Amino acid sequence: MLTCAEEIFPGRVVMLDANLFDVNRCATGSASIRSHFCLCLEATPVRVCWLPINSGISPGRLPILPQEKRGHPNWVYNPKKKDSNGLSYFHPSQVWSLTPKTSCLASRHDLSTRAAPNLVLAGCLARVLSDCSLALRLARGLEPV
Repeated sequence: MLTCAEEIFPGRVVMLDANLFDVNRCATGSASIRSHFCLCLEATPVRVCWLPINSGISPGRLPILPQEKRGHPNWVYNPKKKDSNGLSYFHPSQVWSLTPKTSCLASRHDLSTRAAPNLVLAGCLARVLSDCSLALRLARGLEPV
């Protein structure tokens, strides 16, 4: 769980409860409306751009490999989906624009800690940022919720 804005940085991954904010107002692409692990792409004092991560493959989704992840086993290995082999997926057109305060409130069920945060490795983050560059630019134009 995030306890303050200083814990939010690019590459950090947290579970965000999308039931606590209006996803349709803050999302580029088609909005996901349930809890997701989310990867921080960008953090400023007024806006955090989050990328929802999915456990299943579908058209348009790109992979994040288990060896690119660090942190809590639920994030790294996805034990609830044993057939996933730790693979996660993201859609490069979907980014959420949240305030740091909403980000902290929505992370209430996240199991990572300041001392042991969920992360993606730097090379993975660079690849994802490149893949999501258009959606990230669009998210910067949204009013964060």
